[in-house]
Amino acid sequence: MRNGDRRDSFPVRQVGDGDWEVLIASEDIWVQCETEKDARILSRAPKLELDALERARSGLEFAAELDALADVLERCQIGFGSRFFRRRAAEVRREAE
Repeated sequence: MRNGDRRDSFPVRQVGDGDWEVLIASEDIWVQCETEKDARILSRAPKLELDALERARSGLEFAAELDALADVLERCQIGFGSRFFRRRAAEVRREAE
């Protein structure tokens, strides 16, 4: 999941049929989302990934954000990303206890 600076959000657009899409690669790879909310969550993946890798954030709120992103990735059939964020959410929860 790379698109420019890892701190930037992925671009989001609404397409003619009312669906939402997120540009996840500079090679014009758009992922379709069912809702604007899902698109906005997916668009934050680069920032959340960086925060997770650098362990820059912690706590239950961050774990919930990671889980929400994992849910969206699963619905978009991006299994590897979903599993990464789900595992990191579990780690963040354990550290918060």
